[in-house]
Amino acid sequence: MAFTCFYTAYKEARAAVPVTAGYDASPGIASWLRSCPAPQFIHSGNWWNIKPEKRTREVVLKRQAALVNDHTVGLMSMNVQPGNDPLYWVHGDEEGGHMQACLDNANFARDEARSMGIRAPVYCTLQPATSRNAEAWFQRAIDAGHSNLCMGVSEFLRSPGHRNEGTRRILEITRVVRQLLGKKSGFIHLSGLTSYHLLPVVAALGATSTDGSTPVQSALAYGTVFFPGTGKGMSASALWEGRASLEWDCPCSSCRSRPKEASLRALMDPVERVNHNLDTWELLVREINERVTSDPTSWYAVKKAGLPPASKRPWAIAIDLLERE
Repeated sequence: MAFTCFYTAYKEARAAVPVTAGYDASPGIASWLRSCPAPQFIHSGNWWNIKPEKRTREVVLKRQAALVNDHTVGLMSMNVQPGNDPLYWVHGDEEGGHMQACLDNANFARDEARSMGIRAPVYCTLQPATSRNAEAWFQRAIDAGHSNLCMGVSEFLRSPGHRNEGTRRILEITRVVRQLLGKKSGFIHLSGLTSYHLLPVVAALGATSTDGSTPVQSALAYGTVFFPGTGKGMSASALWEGRASLEWDCPCSSCRSRPKEASLRALMDPVERVNHNLDTWELLVREINERVTSDPTSWYAVKKAGLPPASKRPWAIAIDLLERE
């Protein structure tokens, strides 16, 4: 099955890339989604910036249903905040209560969606902190009939001081879930992950899709332009100022048809930056589907020498996990 990356919906996108929209999206987004032919994944919202009374499983599903159209390929069930500590996964927590609530919410959403005539699958979203708990609780989800599985992972990557450990746990959990599904045609979605360096790694371990805002929000909020092939990011202004000595042979659909100076000048525009970044990510997704998932060990062996440290560390973990089997 093909690996897919869903990006924050952006109305000015030139290409019909896969998009994600939250249940709390503005009312005007529904009509745009209906007109967008790309695959669409409907998010259940992040707990840390939404008041609990505005994010109940009934409210979430009702608003998700209003966004469903012929291009919807999945709905994310409502995950549950494990506690008030954003580093719950590091400091420890009582996982049974919130994990059961997550599973109950997924069962509710699946059954209600069916009764509403929604054909798009509901992704059962759980929030384990360790691979051990992931194994126990995702097995319960599978036993309950779920084959579309999901985990919110952005909180594992939020703290720079704990990011290496968070990355390791994401990779271990991804592999555990893939092993639980075995040869079944199940899906694994990692919500909140559009790291250029991690996409091929999680795909190699069995993830089938991710979602996130990095290509869009970095371009809009910080003026960041990403380099195809490396994922290196620079501000558009720095690129323009250094244009005389900069090598720029970008294969994205925008840049490849323009001289270097015209490309760099265009990237001063936020819309052009977003489209460039989306192209950059989609080129990576294409490589993942053409080369990485079929033989990740061989791909890594060929690419290893040229990968940055941010890629080498997670790949070393992934190769170790794959070789244990």
